[in-house]
Amino acid sequence: MPAQIRLCDLYMETVKAHPEAAQGLAKFISAKAADPVAPYGGSDTHFVGEGPIGRLGLKIKHAHISQDLSVVYRVHSKPTLVDIYGVFSHKELGTGNAPNVKMQKSMGKKFSNQEFK
Repeated sequence: MPAQIRLCDLYMETVKAHPEAAQGLAKFISAKAADPVAPYGGSDTHFVGEGPIGRLGLKIKHAHISQDLSVVYRVHSKPTLVDIYGVFSHKELGTGNAPNVKMQKSMGKKFSNQEFK
């Protein structure tokens, strides 16, 4: 069943910051609009439940669109909505090889405050 894609202001900021992600984002959006519950590649997963972003209870997911960039999104409701928070590097999310819990908490707060259109 097709889904409605919704974006927020944070999405617009991150797209401007990562113009190299445009092609990957277009493919991701097309795939999720067609089948929102199908995984997008092998890296399409929820944030760790006990981590700062996972504890928000929003069931936010992320999927790689390049080696270092992930799109952060959430699928919910009936009819199905796909809310896209933006595209982020591992460093920006605080999920890199050296996890940054402070950064993860900051991002979680940003995600919680987004309004989708």
